[in-house]
Amino acid sequence: MGSLEKHLFDVAPDKKPLEWNTRIKIAVGAARGLEYLHCKADPPLITGRRSIDSTKLQGEQNLVNWSRPFFKDRRKFGQLVDPLLQGRFPIRCLQHAIAITAMCLQEQPKFRPLISDVLVALEYLASQPYISEDHTVADHRTPSSSPLQQGGPVISPTRY
Repeated sequence: MGSLEKHLFDVAPDKKPLEWNTRIKIAVGAARGLEYLHCKADPPLITGRRSIDSTKLQGEQNLVNWSRPFFKDRRKFGQLVDPLLQGRFPIRCLQHAIAITAMCLQEQPKFRPLISDVLVALEYLASQPYISEDHTVADHRTPSSSPLQQGGPVISPTRY
């Protein structure tokens, strides 16, 4: 299969390039994905909460408003995670994911990272296999073995 980039720019001489209809379908799919993430994500991935949930208490109905106080204290990051995960996630990757989220939620757009930088950072997190205690491979590594402790991608908090 390969990546879209490979199909667009690294077409082998014996292969056909992507046809117009395929390219349009891909563009529509990408747009739908972005629309979902920006407008309809229900529930958001880390928290398992709905963006707006009228069944929650007054101060907890808006996900962004509810989550902001947690961004200021790393010790509270675990409270942001979907309880259905039952603690099966790497703390270090969670810290990076929340840092990325916090930058994306900056009030002033000029302080938000570029989506391409967000994508690189999230792809890096996704590339770190996590092995849970029951020895099943999940999405990230355990905190003690994570290369994120050694750095990982850095995304700029400002747009240039």
